[in-house]
Amino acid sequence: VVMAANAKSVLFGDFKKYLIRDVKGITVLRLAERYAEFLQVAFLAFLRTDGDLLDAGTAPIKHYANSAT
Repeated sequence: VVMAANAKSVLFGDFKKYLIRDVKGITVLRLAERYAEFLQVAFLAFLRTDGDLLDAGTAPIKHYANSAT
């Protein structure tokens, strides 16, 4: 896997004002039919989440941007 040019690969600084928001609870699906022949089951889980920096002042978070070469 190759990182894109100018991708922000590392963030560092003061994350005290970073808020992680879960939109809903985790949804878990049990898939029994597809694997019934082998007496197996599968589980598939979904979680919607988001994050944002809230009023953190004068840029307390810095990032490293990859070079183009």
